[in-house]
Amino acid sequence: MSSFQKISQDVVKDFLQTAFIIDDRIYSTEKKELPQELAEPVRNGVILPKSPETKVNKQEYSSDRKLETCELIAGFSQNNILCTPFQFNSETDIPVILSLSQKADIVILDWELEDRKGNHTLGLINSFVNESSISRLRLLCVYTGNPDLNKIAEQIREKLKQSPPASEDFKISVNGTIIVIYAKQKEHLNKENQWRYVKHNLLADKLIMDFSNAYSGLLRNAAMKAFTHIRSNTFSVLGKLYEGIDIPYLAHRAMIKDCEDAEPFAAELVFNLIHDVACTSDVSALLSKIYLEAWIDFKISEKNKDKCKRIISGIYKEQSITPKNVFELLDLKHDNIDNDCLHFTHLTSFSQDANPDYLRTGIALKDQDGSCFVCIQPECDCLRLEQGKEVEFAFLKMKPMEERKTNFNVSIQTAPSKYEKKLIEEKHSLTMFPFTVAESKGLKFIDGKIKSSNGRDFTVIGQMRPDHARRFLTQKIGHMSRLGLDEFEWIRKQSGSPRE
Repeated sequence: MSSFQKISQDVVKDFLQTAFIIDDRIYSTEKKELPQELAEPVRNGVILPKSPETKVNKQEYSSDRKLETCELIAGFSQNNILCTPFQFNSETDIPVILSLSQKADIVILDWELEDRKGNHTLGLINSFVNESSISRLRLLCVYTGNPDLNKIAEQIREKLKQSPPASEDFKISVNGTIIVIYAKQKEHLNKENQWRYVKHNLLADKLIMDFSNAYSGLLRNAAMKAFTHIRSNTFSVLGKLYEGIDIPYLAHRAMIKDCEDAEPFAAELVFNLIHDVACTSDVSALLSKIYLEAWIDFKISEKNKDKCKRIISGIYKEQSITPKNVFELLDLKHDNIDNDCLHFTHLTSFSQDANPDYLRTGIALKDQDGSCFVCIQPECDCLRLEQGKEVEFAFLKMKPMEERKTNFNVSIQTAPSKYEKKLIEEKHSLTMFPFTVAESKGLKFIDGKIKSSNGRDFTVIGQMRPDHARRFLTQKIGHMSRLGLDEFEWIRKQSGSPRE
């Protein structure tokens, strides 16, 4: 195991808290010896004649399905993960299982839950994947005594409508859910699949490794570390929000003109306190040079390791470094580097998964012709509008790269995992659009859409982070305030201001 893998697994161990085991033999671990032949029936002291079908079919019973529950729990306990077993008895348990599983980071299922065909397990897996939030991070493990692992994987893919992969036959990824398949017993596995056998007491270690392999990375490790720190320091937030400050909040709500404006005000306070806690963690340490070098040792080929370490040390700073030529310097193949850079740009400048209710500073819109704009109306002018009145909001146009190919300063998301370069020009692209105020709180979006008074249809395509939105607003206002200003040429040159 490399140094970076060890670092990633330590981060994952701290992050994971709960595991949930679902099996129909939670409390039945001993092998049951069945008779080879049925006992001769007796009636009124007379032995009845044997039936020709008194032989037991040995193939119908297999002790391979037994679960060593204590060993499983001990394996998770050694990794500081709370493990809860659940005895499956019938279909009536399914709603309870689905509810409890929402709290679990790892869910372990037997394939044959009172059903040799795996129908109950398939239904549960389908529910986990489709009914939970797309943002829910979870590892599902099918831990089975059934030796036909390939057929199980095929049935799961068919149920989830997933195409067979070129590799990783026993790993299935759907949104934030990873599904893996392991065997409880080795004896009945075919030779090609024996590497999927994992002892009960080692399953926890194996699943932690799977979780780490699926979600590790420089920035992902930092994100998981931050989540762990926030969760471990919950009282740091709750302690500041003690019961006594409920009254000031109620007073604030009572004093302002529109009482409902108090809700986002208080919500932002909570978000800021959580952010303050996250900032006290040592997340940045996971992005320092020593961890970067561990990542390089793990990811980069031997011949390019020294070159990569020189790059992160700033040796190449005098050259024109771009993400693309970094990949070329390291002899790496990456077909989507441009799109990945645009994604990174979007992450830094736009709020993710934003669903704004009202038109505010920084909201990006697209009209019916495909033109894109960002609102720079000052925040104070977006609120408490006079109902029925027509108002004009200020926008800057986002020019596509076809109009000017040399520069761009924003990246907008056009489809899942697809982005476009846009250029916002502060000097010459100010546009005013009229809107009729339907309610005093502001210009409200309906299903992410809004219509201007002159019949122009707009759709929300994103919401800039506040600092980025204020940057464009400040630059535009600063430029407007300089227009037509006649000043002493010497002082203008001393300030470095360009001539307008």
